[in-house]
Amino acid sequence: MSEQEQPATPDFVGIVQAGEFEESLEAIRDLLAQRLVEATARDSATVAKQLVAVITELKKLGAGPEEDGIDDLRDDGEPDS
Repeated sequence: MSEQEQPATPDFVGIVQAGEFEESLEAIRDLLAQRLVEATARDSATVAKQLVAVITELKKLGAGPEEDGIDDLRDDGEPDS
């Protein structure tokens, strides 16, 4: 059975069917990460691009008004007060 023909795991299907968006994205992230490990050289770039898109979406969901990542980019050597 080839990579594209492998059925999704029951856990993945159940999570997506439950309809929780963030949990579904996390399940997709996990599935893509596993597929990246198993991907051929030809397919790895495509899978990696999909994985980055899902991770980016998950980061957006977790970023609130005070957690936008700007402070992570600034490193002035001073501890946060």
